[in-house]
Amino acid sequence: MITIIEDFLSPDALATLQRHTRPRRGGRDVYGNLQDRPFLAPVQRAAEAHFPAVIGLVQQQVLLRLESNTGLLHHDLNHRPDRVLSLLLYIDEPEQGGEIVFPLLAPDGQPRPGPIRQACQRLASVGQLYSEDAELESYILDNRAQFLTVPARTNTAILFPSDDPSMWHFACPVEAGERCCVVILYRRP
Repeated sequence: MITIIEDFLSPDALATLQRHTRPRRGGRDVYGNLQDRPFLAPVQRAAEAHFPAVIGLVQQQVLLRLESNTGLLHHDLNHRPDRVLSLLLYIDEPEQGGEIVFPLLAPDGQPRPGPIRQACQRLASVGQLYSEDAELESYILDNRAQFLTVPARTNTAILFPSDDPSMWHFACPVEAGERCCVVILYRRP
């Protein structure tokens, strides 16, 4: 379900991506539709080489995220039923924090029952695909060792199905430094 690739880009391609994204950074989240940017072509080529499932899909949205703090439990489907895959590539890693936690999965990637699953099902049943519940976020942070957790490491890519109900995820707050990543959301043509 979730595939993680370290050393996703060649060192040269990563350096180019870092060089092109740094001027866009302004100490806050940076959002934008970037799929027509030529510096992202190596990311798409690497995605197709490492993840054949993306071949034939269309980039629905490409975001550059600079985060010095976050903490949002959410699901990438986001009311877009044609969205099928999400790819997150860390461009830079924070000094501390910034992990991605999949609280509906155990560390081995198997489904995990519990209160988070019930809370996410409740939210989804009313059409809400995110939570700003501070108690829920605290529970995830306090118990993250029980969930599948992917550290924020430079040049690591994470691919997961956007249309899978168990792919709720939580971006842990950055405790020191900042986390920069490219997020590509794919849809069927």
